[in-house]
Amino acid sequence: MKRLLFIAALALMMGAAQESMAQQRKTTVRKSAVKRTTASKNAVKKAVTPPVTITIDDPVIVDGCVAFLGIPVNQSPDDIEKQVKAKGFVDKMEYGFNWLVGTAFGTQMKMFVEAEGGVTAREVKAYTFSQAKNRVNAYKKAFVQATGGKSSDDCMGCQDGGGTTIETVGGTIEIRYYNQDEVNFESKYYDIVVSFSK
Repeated sequence: MKRLLFIAALALMMGAAQESMAQQRKTTVRKSAVKRTTASKNAVKKAVTPPVTITIDDPVIVDGCVAFLGIPVNQSPDDIEKQVKAKGFVDKMEYGFNWLVGTAFGTQMKMFVEAEGGVTAREVKAYTFSQAKNRVNAYKKAFVQATGGKSSDDCMGCQDGGGTTIETVGGTIEIRYYNQDEVNFESKYYDIVVSFSK
């Protein structure tokens, strides 16, 4: 009789222990689930940087010459300036220098006509180091596709400045980035310059 009572008591104890363990497992699973949910809510999503695209709406080679906004740069400075103004560029005096300011390649640019021929245009917006390099590479890709020319990089990745030169059948296109601190090269911002020459 005592043996039967002992066995019955042992069975009750084991059942209670199993129920307690099962309850603990449920609690642990619930806690783990809460941790996973909290972790997923707290996870910071990395910002996706959209690819840089350069818009070219006008032919880059016209009458056998490289062209800015479809305007061949082997013309006289006065003729180039008149045609650029016809594209919506306006005069703007800055630090005693007269720029022509307008939209080119999908962004705001200020440009001037070189006295010896050719056009130099600078983006109005300044960029960080990595942004500037990405834009130069995007310009390179766009102009190589538009002209079939061959590009060669020069000091791409240098902190003070760098760029690429594209040789085409109609002349040279050069895209460069420059540190805004032209003395110590310690600025966090860079300018992008695009030049066209015959």
